[in-house]
Amino acid sequence: MNKHLILFFLLFAVVFNTSAQKQVYFADKVRDSISISAIQGIQIGATLSSSYDDLNVPASIGYFNEFKLGSTTSLILSGNISLVKAVKSFTISYITNDYGYYPVSNIVYERAISLGIKAEPRWYFSYKNRYLKGNNIKLNSGFFLSLPSEIYTSPLTKIYLFRLNLSTAASFGYRYAFTNNFFIEPAANLGIGSDFINVSSLTPYLSLKAAYTFK
Repeated sequence: MNKHLILFFLLFAVVFNTSAQKQVYFADKVRDSISISAIQGIQIGATLSSSYDDLNVPASIGYFNEFKLGSTTSLILSGNISLVKAVKSFTISYITNDYGYYPVSNIVYERAISLGIKAEPRWYFSYKNRYLKGNNIKLNSGFFLSLPSEIYTSPLTKIYLFRLNLSTAASFGYRYAFTNNFFIEPAANLGIGSDFINVSSLTPYLSLKAAYTFK
């Protein structure tokens, strides 16, 4: 009797262990097969930073193409036309009081156009878990980390000389697709800028993008 019980438990242990290994194998296989999609489309965006000049929320429109690099990584290339604030005129006047003369800056702004191209490597670190939990993964929906870098022109006005600038940032954001063709994407960023001579200090800013996609 005891021998039969021992054999039964040994057989049960072998079958249970084999079944568990198969479940882990197929779970890993399913997880490894999960992958983001390559997409492209038209986007509009806006940014808001802590500097005074950017409180007007510069807006942009452009074309983007998101190439799949790995199962959860991509490279987004885009070209954008931005509407920005530029200095139209700058004069200095003086005021006087009991303590003497003081200069006062008089700045008049105007709207101007800026052109830019951007490259953004991106990691959708929550994508596979969202897929396995049955959450929305349309158009690569989910949290992401990225490093957007952009080369863009100075505002194209009569008083500005044409020159190129560079900006790069670390970005944490979230993409949410409402349909199979439309998503929004808010993000928090910490970036720096350069005119290839001087480098700005680290600047936090918020960005918001909406896009219509076509595959």
